[in-house]
Amino acid sequence: MSMVAEGIRTARSAFQLSSKYEVEMPITQQVHQVLFENKSPREAMIELMTRDPKSEIWS
Repeated sequence: MSMVAEGIRTARSAFQLSSKYEVEMPITQQVHQVLFENKSPREAMIELMTRDPKSEIWS
């Protein structure tokens, strides 16, 4: 593919912002690892599906 796929730049920016502001964003983290750190999509999916559940209520 000669063009950049839609969302690649956004994935990098979202990951950087979540790191800067210490916001846990597991999907963004896994997408970043697949796109930029050569993680297999299968491994990323397994990690997301087997992570411990957490409350999504803001404190």
